[in-house]
Amino acid sequence: MSPRIRTSVYLSADVYHALRASAAEFNCSMSDIVNSSLEDAFLEDAADIAVCAARASEPEVDMKKVLGRASAETRALLAILAIGEAQLKAGKVKPAVEVIAKVRRRRAAPLRRAPS
Repeated sequence: MSPRIRTSVYLSADVYHALRASAAEFNCSMSDIVNSSLEDAFLEDAADIAVCAARASEPEVDMKKVLGRASAETRALLAILAIGEAQLKAGKVKPAVEVIAKVRRRRAAPLRRAPS
C-alpha cells in the first residue's frame, strides 16, 4: 500500500451525506470509499484507453453503409429509438429515471385503505 497523502476536496452536501452514510453502512472510512471509487474510475479509464489504442489502426467505418447492411428489424429498432428521443425532447414523454423514481416513491409510501 502506498503512503497516504492528506488533501482537501469540496463536495456538495448531498454527496457528503451519501458518502458518510455509505461509510457507516460498510464500516469503513470516507477516505476508503473515495480512494476505492477513484481507483476504479482510473482503472476503467486506463482500460478504455488501451482498447482505443489497440483499435487505432482499424479502418474507419461509414455508418450509412453499416445501416444499409443492417436487417430490417435493426433499422426498425433504430427508428423507434429516434422517435422516442424526439418525443423526449418535445416533452411528450417523461424520462425513465423520473418514472422509476415515482414508482419507488409510491412503493415506499404507506398503503392507503379505501374508506369503509
